[in-house]
Amino acid sequence: MVWTEDPQLWVELDDLLLNAWPDVKDFLDVLVEHRNEFHPTINTVIFNGCGNFVKSYVEARHEANPPNLALAAALEKVTQNPNITRLMQLQMNAAVDNMVKGMDE
Repeated sequence: MVWTEDPQLWVELDDLLLNAWPDVKDFLDVLVEHRNEFHPTINTVIFNGCGNFVKSYVEARHEANPPNLALAAALEKVTQNPNITRLMQLQMNAAVDNMVKGMDE
């Protein structure tokens, strides 16, 4: 069985994200006051990635989407974030640069 067909996985994912959101939100509300102390990459991962993912999942579930559609909506929301897109581009560029560097040696 593939993971998308495992009903227990969807139950556990749903419980995890729905129950985690209040604590995640409280944490991010405090952390945002210190965002200037962190590297921009860390801010992107924490706020635009993780925080946005959990928030978007919970919002999609509250719109009566089943867990699989809520997951898809949350992933789409994260990947459409300009800061995440920029981070992914930087990572891809670094991977290509490392590959080229390895070919030169």
